[in-house]
Amino acid sequence: MTGKPDFSKHMVNLASQRLGAKVQEVSDDFFAEAKRMLQDSEPAFKPDLYDDHGKWMDGWESRRRREPGHDYAVVQLGTRGIVHGLDIDTRHFTGNYPPQASVEGMDCGSVTNPVSGDWEELLPVSELGSDRQHLFSIKNRRPLTHVRLNIFPDGGIARLRVYGEPHPDWSGIDLSQIMEVSSIELGGRIAGYNDAHYGMPWVILTSGRGKNMGDGWETRRRREPGHDWILVRLTLISTKTFHGSTTFFSKTPAAGFGAGQLCPLEYFSGRRNQPPQDFWTSPVLRIDASNFTHSAYRSGLC
Repeated sequence: MTGKPDFSKHMVNLASQRLGAKVQEVSDDFFAEAKRMLQDSEPAFKPDLYDDHGKWMDGWESRRRREPGHDYAVVQLGTRGIVHGLDIDTRHFTGNYPPQASVEGMDCGSVTNPVSGDWEELLPVSELGSDRQHLFSIKNRRPLTHVRLNIFPDGGIARLRVYGEPHPDWSGIDLSQIMEVSSIELGGRIAGYNDAHYGMPWVILTSGRGKNMGDGWETRRRREPGHDWILVRLTLISTKTFHGSTTFFSKTPAAGFGAGQLCPLEYFSGRRNQPPQDFWTSPVLRIDASNFTHSAYRSGLC
């Protein structure tokens, strides 16, 4: 699919299983478990695979509804955030897709049962087609912890992706502790990169270690002068730690060396491209990463 909106390329999928998103409640998932639609992988079709309920489908699928009403799934987002766009994907669902869907959201805080709360409309009832991605821009700018996907009246969804920017609730966070200010959970996000031929760049900001060589950011082999780079927007709380510099720039030359620099947040007002070199500090660190599986370094700026 070409011509995707910016939110699908630059925002974080808040409904990613990798971030910890999970289905909290579902009206029916007899044919295919609702949690499958939160997978980070692209949906697959396996023509010869069947299970006890019939044809195996890579996504969420409910039974045919014989009574009034519609099916729904409540998803707890991997991290609290402001939603900018949705991808309701029906790939491989041809005769069994829902003709319509809507999405609601809620900032639940500590509420354990969001179904009983007050939902805000994110996407009104909208038409869906078979075997395709449906990308919707969202104007609601309130932070949310949960979304509810409603399908009318029933059917199958291959993937649900909720693109947005992390927006943590700082009231429950101890600001005196040392924090990982690039983490998605605390509001860090990828602001730009020159190439991401392999993998998903935002994965480098998640907790834990990579599962394999494809679980992270990887560029194509460089055959021309220069180096590759990725731009990471640090959480705003880092202004106290990094003396007003809230963006980290990581250079990764093909030789296996890495360098990090800082740039003032003010540069990025209305900009998405890499700043000129004179906006950056001298490198915070430069390492030879060719012989390491993982490394930790202490910055002299703290």
